[in-house]
Amino acid sequence: MELPFYLKSVFSTAISAAPRHRNFHRLMREMMRLLDPRIAAIQTETGGPAEPLRLGNLHRFAPYPWRRGKRFGARLRGRVLGAGGHDSAPSQRELGRANLVAALRAEGRLDPARMRSAELFDPERLGQLLQAGVDAPAATDWALLGRIVTVELALEAVDAGLG
Repeated sequence: MELPFYLKSVFSTAISAAPRHRNFHRLMREMMRLLDPRIAAIQTETGGPAEPLRLGNLHRFAPYPWRRGKRFGARLRGRVLGAGGHDSAPSQRELGRANLVAALRAEGRLDPARMRSAELFDPERLGQLLQAGVDAPAATDWALLGRIVTVELALEAVDAGLG
């Protein structure tokens, strides 16, 4: 599969744009706003909408610096207080992810012995990671676990396997 952003002509055109438009993805934000303002107004993972920052929507971008500040504070506390200095209480997002993993495991869809992508993983370590997602959501590597769940559910959706 070839992603459209990596085509030479598209990349050359985008990189030739003035840096003031390219920085902080302003060019992409403006293009999304022009194509469909309703979609550009949707909240993104990083915080704030996908539309360009304007005075009228400044309040919608506030969660992004707030989360960055919280992460910086947690990292600083961890360095000053040591490994146990971070907040061990799971966030709402982590609890939601833990509930999703628990539900998928209860249905048998994330059973390491029956997963369609199981041959990619060590079954024992995969089982430990899945269990940690349920038992210790604050200490779980959600980026890795999210990728595993995405691969598994995508293979299930298209009724495919790796073999």
